[in-house]
Amino acid sequence: MNQRMADLPSVRITQALPFVNTGCDYAGPILLKDAKVRKPRISKGYICLFVCIRYITSAIHLELATDLSTEIFLAALRRFFSIRGKYNRMYTDNGTNFIGAKRSLDEMKKLLSSSQHKDQIVNTLADEGIQWTFIPPRAPRWGGKWESAVRCVKLHLQRAIGNTTLTYEQMRTLLAQISAVVNSRPLCYTSDTNDSYLSPAHFLIGRPFTIIPEADFGHIPVGRMGYWLQETMAPGVSDKSTAAS
Repeated sequence: MNQRMADLPSVRITQALPFVNTGCDYAGPILLKDAKVRKPRISKGYICLFVCIRYITSAIHLELATDLSTEIFLAALRRFFSIRGKYNRMYTDNGTNFIGAKRSLDEMKKLLSSSQHKDQIVNTLADEGIQWTFIPPRAPRWGGKWESAVRCVKLHLQRAIGNTTLTYEQMRTLLAQISAVVNSRPLCYTSDTNDSYLSPAHFLIGRPFTIIPEADFGHIPVGRMGYWLQETMAPGVSDKSTAAS
């Protein structure tokens, strides 16, 4: 006997505009430099990821958060609203999904499990006419849509900078480039690397995002690179061919 796959949730297959039903997750922590000085102070930052959970669209939007606080999360939400528009429903992880989490995820678990955080987010979204839905407790597999997007973003981030620490401006610029690359990927396998394939960007702007390919600066020591050259030191991050691979 063969196991039968369960039906997809209705919000995954219902026809709607991009980001009408959105999943949200945090990724990190990542290290950020506070200034362009010789010995800057290093602080932690996080990537706030928004993904359209429609089965067809699968577009993502990335925002950089400087800490795990309700105020910073609401600020990221407002920036997301201003760029992508308001959505009808948002899905997020439940704090109880972080059972046995590593020490680096303890702060994230504390934030998502906080009743004060939940109440403030619910009230803010209710004022905007948005419904906030938690996935079932201790069921992280329900969040596979945004977990796969987090993995894809981390893969590009590791290829781009490795262990290099960037400033806030550099990291936010790099996340915008990674978002453009991920949104320009084909939605299904194709041997065609031209603009004729269908990508999430087609649902956003009607065509793939145009990104100028950068040269390979991997042979240059990081200490000899300029301020903005450090984030482009890995080949293929902003290369159009990466999006189609």
